[in-house]
Amino acid sequence: MHFIDRIRTIVRTGMHHIARLLNTASDGRLHPDAVTIIGCVMHIPIAVLIAIGHYDLLAAVLLIIFGLFDTLDGELARLQKRSSPRGMLLDASTDRFKETMLYTGIALALANSPHPWTAALAAAVGELRKGQG
Repeated sequence: MHFIDRIRTIVRTGMHHIARLLNTASDGRLHPDAVTIIGCVMHIPIAVLIAIGHYDLLAAVLLIIFGLFDTLDGELARLQKRSSPRGMLLDASTDRFKETMLYTGIALALANSPHPWTAALAAAVGELRKGQG
């Protein structure tokens, strides 16, 4: 097993345990779509922190935490047997929104850097990612 596969397994196992805990604590009322939407909305302040450029560590920590919501929502959906095409569409759509927010934050940070032309790199990468979605 490759290193990245081991990390993926550890993360999924951890998220499965957290999903079980949240499901028990909420008595099954925490809907996976709510986790998806919270994770998505929280990428807006993360993008703002990136754009400001003075809170890189905070942005990185929040990105890790709320990035894990993308795994947590799926684990919760499987646990509650709520996996559905609608939920998968919501997940994929919010993923594209999050990417757009993050690339915009990076572009704004670069536009305010000593080399503002590098902002075009973030915009170009964002455009290239659209074709891979």
